[in-house]
Amino acid sequence: MSKARRSIDLPTSGWRPGEPGLLARMVGVLDGGVGLDGRYYVWVESGGVRTHVRWPVGFVARFDPLEVVDRDGNVMAREGDVIQVAGGAGTADPAIAEAVGASRVFVVHSMPAVLRPQQLPDS
Repeated sequence: MSKARRSIDLPTSGWRPGEPGLLARMVGVLDGGVGLDGRYYVWVESGGVRTHVRWPVGFVARFDPLEVVDRDGNVMAREGDVIQVAGGAGTADPAIAEAVGASRVFVVHSMPAVLRPQQLPDS
């Protein structure tokens, strides 16, 4: 019998697959950790900039190892994966941004894609 893995709901944007959305692109490394407030958060980091993410409706994080999972239980990305998402700048509770140490917020309006090395943008 396998042990149930701990999970948390992720902050969401209200966007659902199939709905129109913003098209700005963000590429970065999926990571997570405990914020200054003692809660666990998942973010994307690129070029030393940590971005707080608001995920599509129903997304959760599972632990050991960290995975972002969609509303149907499909693993979208794992800690350390380079992901690409579409969406745009958004707002978040300032206390959350401070707890995460994020300098910005990105609202995801797409399903995350894990990039292989040959797909990574030039640095």
